[in-house]
Amino acid sequence: MKSALLFIFLFASAEFYGQSFSEQALALGVDDVAVPMGLMGGGVAIFDYDNDQWQDIYICGGLTRDRLYHNLGDGTFEELGLEAGILATAEANTTGVVVADYDNDGDQDIFLSTSRYTSGNAMAPCMLWENNGDGTFTDVSVDLEINEPINSFTANFLDINGDGWLDIHVGGYIDNVQFIIDPETGQITGFGHECYEDLLYLSDGYGNFIESASSLGMNNEGCVLALSNVHLKSGVPEPSLYIANDFGQFISPNKVYSTSGETVAEEAELLGLNQGLYGMGIASADVNGDGVFDQYVTNMGPDILMVSNLDTFDDQSLVRGVINEPINGLIHTGWGCAFVDVESDGDPDLYVVNGHMPTIPMLENVVFDQNQLYMNDGAGYFSNASAQSSLNDEGVGRGCAIGDLDNDGDQDIVLSNLYQEEFVYDDRVRIYLNETPQANWVQVRLQGNMNTVNRDGIGAVVVVHTDEGEFIAELTGGGSYASAHSKVLHVGVGNAQSIEFVEVRWPDGCVEEFDNIPLNESVLLSQQCGVYVPGSDPTYELHLYPNPSQGNISLLGIHLGEFELTIRDHKGALVYSASGRSTGERFSLEQELGLGHYYCTIIDENGMHHIPFVVIE
Repeated sequence: MKSALLFIFLFASAEFYGQSFSEQALALGVDDVAVPMGLMGGGVAIFDYDNDQWQDIYICGGLTRDRLYHNLGDGTFEELGLEAGILATAEANTTGVVVADYDNDGDQDIFLSTSRYTSGNAMAPCMLWENNGDGTFTDVSVDLEINEPINSFTANFLDINGDGWLDIHVGGYIDNVQFIIDPETGQITGFGHECYEDLLYLSDGYGNFIESASSLGMNNEGCVLALSNVHLKSGVPEPSLYIANDFGQFISPNKVYSTSGETVAEEAELLGLNQGLYGMGIASADVNGDGVFDQYVTNMGPDILMVSNLDTFDDQSLVRGVINEPINGLIHTGWGCAFVDVESDGDPDLYVVNGHMPTIPMLENVVFDQNQLYMNDGAGYFSNASAQSSLNDEGVGRGCAIGDLDNDGDQDIVLSNLYQEEFVYDDRVRIYLNETPQANWVQVRLQGNMNTVNRDGIGAVVVVHTDEGEFIAELTGGGSYASAHSKVLHVGVGNAQSIEFVEVRWPDGCVEEFDNIPLNESVLLSQQCGVYVPGSDPTYELHLYPNPSQGNISLLGIHLGEFELTIRDHKGALVYSASGRSTGERFSLEQELGLGHYYCTIIDENGMHHIPFVVIE
């Protein structure tokens, strides 16, 4: 099916200027330090929380309140965490962050992983902050029963059952610390920790969540530090959930959960992805241009690059030059990671965050552990360009996220370093603006139909077809370490002089082609398959308006026929129901609704339709 490009915005082609990256956090107005409980956490996110087309920054504060930096669009940021209402984050040790539009209402919500409360040793539940659409957020965790205390550093938004509503998978970490001791020497030789089981909050489509990890067999006994829904099988539209477990050699190796219909299967061994590592972060990209996604996992020790052979994977980190080799017998400790096309040549380069972690003698690691940038030669082989790029920071690095912060057509990097009193170094958050001359590119934002695909389009694959070949990207709901990349997909196309079309493979199996896509601009692609397009069929139309409303809304159904309608509040409580028949007249809802978020479900001869709406003052 071919459909027209719905909306094109933003900027003309980027100018060629400068080179490499420039650290500009203070100049941009971002002066922040993550203060952890222990040496874990440090999550960051790049996202547009106010829909002004400028990417904002969220920083987990650990033992201090989290920070929300609003992009003013003039080359500076303003910290608005208090104004946004996120002060309660000071009550818990916030560790990781992911963002997505969980309620399909058109703005980005925030999910925070936590460990303990900041006062005492009690475990804290994670937090879901609903975006109110006016620059503020409300903690809806208790109302939605997302209140299981858990030691966690990572989460992932994904639609596990394909109903068009995002679910939330939360990785569990250490519960009880236990070591394996050599009885003869008394030395620690391994780890026998007990870990919190993962949680899976399954959306019911009305704003409620039901914890379903055990019932679906996705509770995972390992200690999780990274989650990402990625495409691991050729020809399969739905992504699998890839899990990087810490202490994998001793407790549980990495896992892969794949769905088939309503069943979930664990397939890591089948795919060759069941490595036992100190797994920390996940990055996914097609490194060698064969059209399938390869997987990088950071580690305390050599990292792994799992290159796809269509349906299985082989570790090629050494031969391809990204193993993160030891220095003078001391191992690196890798955390956040991202494939980032530094110069938009269409070949994904790799950024790896390293950071010291005090631990047992057999895992002695580099103290001032420099971050790495590996440049792709176009065939999937890499060379180390860390020093030349100015990205070789040697702080206690943890989380990182990528996105175009200044809307100049390239990918920038936000890095979180942890505060550590015994080390003398600058532990501020880093913002690296990309100043590398750029080849041609396109940036893509997705919008699912909200019937079978979530509004963000998480789980979709984008293929840009050009006169120089094809370039592929995917939209995930997690990855890196404790962090969230921008949902604007940056696709470098190198020397291509034209885009023939952009193919979107939606996770419900629908494939659409969008024509008339310009080079060096940012575009919004809205899914048309599975949703009514006004004007395409004069015999059928459905509208709920106004949205937002002030308490009274109307349904307009042209040749709608018989229908049943229900409205539920954000807790799932039924507040209104009606049935009738409409052949073109406006049907006014008689129930006056209070301030808040609601979900209207309409069932007619054309199927079931979910329409979220908001009542404002």
